[in-house]
Amino acid sequence: MMKKILNLWLAVCFIWVMEFGFVNLDSAVNVYGQEPQPTSTSASTSAQTLKILIEEGRWKELPAFFSDDSYRNLEDYFSTSKSIKIITSQLNNLTYKVKFTHQGEIGVITFQEKEGKYSSLKIGNQIRPLYFIEKFKKYRAVNVTLTVGNAKLNFINGYFYETVPFDWLVLFKGKWNFYIKPDDREERLTLIRNFKRDYFTHKSQTGIFILTQKDFLDGLVSSGEVTLLDKDLQSLYHMYRDAYGIEIKQFNEYWYLPFPQETNLVVFKKDKKSFYYYSYNQNLVPDTRLAVSEDNRLILNYNLYKGLKLSFIPKQQVSEVQLSIFFNPWKNYISGTTMIMYKEPSNLRMLELGPGLKLVGNLDLNSKGLNVFRKRDKYYLMGSESKSLALYYNGYIRPTRENFELFKLKQEPVPKDSRDSGDMFYFLSKTHNFYPNPGSDFFKTDITVTVPEHLNCLVSGNLVEKKVKNATVFRYTSKASKGISLITGNFKLAQKVDAQIPIHLYIPNSFGFPKNLNLSEIKEAANLFIRTFGPIDLSTINILLKQGKKEGGVSNNGFIIVNLPTPKKKVIGPAMYITLDAKIDPKKFSPILIRDRSEDHIIHELAHQWWGGVISWTSYQDVWITEGLAHFSVLYFLKHTVSVSERRFNRFIRKLKRWAFRYSDTGPIIYGSRINLLEKKYEAYQSVVYNKSALVFLMLMDLIGEKEFTRRLRSVLDKYRYRSITSRQFIRQFCNNDDMLLKFFQKWVYSRAIPLVELRLLEDDKEYDKKEFKKVVISIKQLGEKPDRDFIFPLKLRVTTNKESSPESVIIKEKEQRFVITRDSTIRTIDILDDVAFIKEKKQPSSSRFRNK
Repeated sequence: MMKKILNLWLAVCFIWVMEFGFVNLDSAVNVYGQEPQPTSTSASTSAQTLKILIEEGRWKELPAFFSDDSYRNLEDYFSTSKSIKIITSQLNNLTYKVKFTHQGEIGVITFQEKEGKYSSLKIGNQIRPLYFIEKFKKYRAVNVTLTVGNAKLNFINGYFYETVPFDWLVLFKGKWNFYIKPDDREERLTLIRNFKRDYFTHKSQTGIFILTQKDFLDGLVSSGEVTLLDKDLQSLYHMYRDAYGIEIKQFNEYWYLPFPQETNLVVFKKDKKSFYYYSYNQNLVPDTRLAVSEDNRLILNYNLYKGLKLSFIPKQQVSEVQLSIFFNPWKNYISGTTMIMYKEPSNLRMLELGPGLKLVGNLDLNSKGLNVFRKRDKYYLMGSESKSLALYYNGYIRPTRENFELFKLKQEPVPKDSRDSGDMFYFLSKTHNFYPNPGSDFFKTDITVTVPEHLNCLVSGNLVEKKVKNATVFRYTSKASKGISLITGNFKLAQKVDAQIPIHLYIPNSFGFPKNLNLSEIKEAANLFIRTFGPIDLSTINILLKQGKKEGGVSNNGFIIVNLPTPKKKVIGPAMYITLDAKIDPKKFSPILIRDRSEDHIIHELAHQWWGGVISWTSYQDVWITEGLAHFSVLYFLKHTVSVSERRFNRFIRKLKRWAFRYSDTGPIIYGSRINLLEKKYEAYQSVVYNKSALVFLMLMDLIGEKEFTRRLRSVLDKYRYRSITSRQFIRQFCNNDDMLLKFFQKWVYSRAIPLVELRLLEDDKEYDKKEFKKVVISIKQLGEKPDRDFIFPLKLRVTTNKESSPESVIIKEKEQRFVITRDSTIRTIDILDDVAFIKEKKQPSSSRFRNK
């Protein structure tokens, strides 16, 4: 079916209309890879008469032009309109914009024409309601207080301006205060860290408000109506208009889509360049947010309303994406066709397409008058109800900036003689929407990429076909992928690793293969992950090793890119290769650096083929699952490999813990990338989301045992295979109604606190052996504030006797617990080992620890 549709556009007439903001897409044709050209408008001349009659409202003259009575639909529908404009005129359909008394609308009129007469006229594919603003009602306000979620809005003195007829929006000028003290403890701690107090307050002179409850205006004194605002309000109003409005050039105004039910939005100035945005909607998760416009920094983000959430935002579930593109990386030009298949039919779809790219054709010949509205990178498509879209697009796109995971944050400058090897790479990431992106679902893919001859290409999925002629054509497929990414450039296959899933390693054409790279470790890691986490639907895992400004990597379904240490020397002749294993002794400034070996970077990204490739995160709050488990997987491999001793492994753990301790106050694990925005420190984000999460999983494995731990992980992978999941879904499935595990996650994931423990002797306990000290009773107590005293964690003790030292493992489940330690000889000391347990200890004076020394 898809092949037929993709070929049809080579045989049909190309008709396209592009207007700023709105597009009406009809059938399209183009020579593949070339810019499209508009055809003659002769096909639409037959609609000109009908266009004039509609725009001038000449309803009484319509019967003479119709062979049936379908003309009545026009008068019945538009007779009460204030104005109507036909914005595109094509064969058998017209796209219109109409303005009624209280709202606007955009839609499509379809009809048939035979022997000079119209018939079968229908009106459909409407985008409505769209609201407009013509004037403002003015109200005097003195000492008015409103409560919006946890926030208090105190209007001391000034005026409200309510928009008309779009009455959702209210502006204010005068003196007013915003105040919020969240009921969430972690959010209060965030405020204390950032503002030195557990509440947020701000004085302002202007503000924009979308409020669910506006009946307070009824009790205020009206000061009439105005059509113009003063300079301060006009600037604020234009900011809102540019952010949320749709420019309607035919009416020289902006129209607005309605907000979701229960929306409350407050916008007020932070400084000359930025604004605060406060929103509360009890139907959303989270329902309360306070953000800064300049960097999308989330100051607050939590749930106030604890009841059932009734979401009115429909989710479009994608079943398959078929994509065929031509990409000329030297000109940054891309053109392609796509067919997107959905699980359920709908007449409204949303796609994202990057800057410089545009939709230019509808390839579905059975679809009439697909009405399209574009707002920045988002396209909204309204048409007849269908389970698929078939589209043509093109334009210019810059390669994606390498937003990789960084294994080293600071490195020495690259020497002048090693800056450029002549190799070129063009990375197009799914996050930058180089294709009409239907969203962040997992979906089946079938991707054909044509690039200039001599370039190689790695794409999400499995390679099933490669053709080389005047250009190189690659075809990749997958059972499920969360988006599509690709990298093309001058690189070659250098090594094959015979793991249970074959691993192919690529290097730049001018590079020699890194001689110090331990391929056996990569093979062992891949096989360990397959045994532990289960098989994945990949025929090969492709890994591109390349030079980058910083050591880092990114994992996509089926292919991985890793930036390795910068080489010392540049290519000095045709037969002289750069070697990738020569380092410049970088500063080892990285929370997640373990052995400072490239193998660890590769193994981390390899683990993402499961934790990211099989299941993924839903929002930034769930990133700890995939990053924590990928980082844990490296440690898990090192713990199982014979080349790493227990002592050395414990050094790795202590190093990770030092970073996690340093930044634990920045937020709980569930804050995810929000930590980076709040702190403006990538190392803080990695210390918490990577290191602390990995330590949590290590503690969990110690708590329940390796076999049970991995069984529960596989149950998550099995249940949510090829799905993006939330933290609560992961925790619920892993715990399987185990109250102890639920409590474990509740504290370690949702709290930034670190347990402070104290070990004491219970010498008065009746079981305490005061003669030979072969049986000692101890207490381990969690100190600190009440919410920080009920963590669950494993703890390893070192028990030293007259003969030897030996470990003792205990599980801490309560605020204070009693343990009896028994040995065959006199016990001299008991210490808490610096193991995987992420805790702090309140030390007791050594003289009071034991009296039997």
